[in-house]
Amino acid sequence: MVRDQIISAAVRIFSRQGFDAAGMDEIAQVAGVAKGSLYYNFRSKSDLFAAVVTEGIDDLHRQIERILSRSSTVRQVLDGLVRENLQACQDYPELVDLIMRDQSGGLDAAAADRVRQARETYVQYIAGLLEDGMRDGLLRRGDSLGMAGAYLAFLHAFSRAGRARGRNLSDMAAEAADLIMGGLCRP
Repeated sequence: MVRDQIISAAVRIFSRQGFDAAGMDEIAQVAGVAKGSLYYNFRSKSDLFAAVVTEGIDDLHRQIERILSRSSTVRQVLDGLVRENLQACQDYPELVDLIMRDQSGGLDAAAADRVRQARETYVQYIAGLLEDGMRDGLLRRGDSLGMAGAYLAFLHAFSRAGRARGRNLSDMAAEAADLIMGGLCRP
């Protein structure tokens, strides 16, 4: 419970201020916990930032796995992937902003490595799904890692623009899937 409060507060503070400007005192205050509780759960600001990013990516990965278990075709998987990633952008915009931004410059080496590894693992996971589509002939062949990175960057930007204009998730997911598939599908 306390750990979740700290993570939630840290997402807001890191998102608004970035890693360097965020203060542990402010995170503790926003979380409604004593500073000692913060350090009981996290060794340092770097450790807290790494936990925020890695746990956020892990949660998104689990949500996508649930979609995959209910899908029978590669196209359904890809449509579900678009929807789930956009849903995460809508539900957790600050966390997704943190994940998409490279803020590893101020982190200690161990935390920077955890963040880098979590991001790379997720991009590789998306690349694997795209490779499945390539093997099934639905998607054109190409650099799956590059495509996965472009896919995630596109959805992040698309979601931010749609959110700013008050667009609903269903319309955005349908349009994003059409744009992505129109760019990836074989002619």
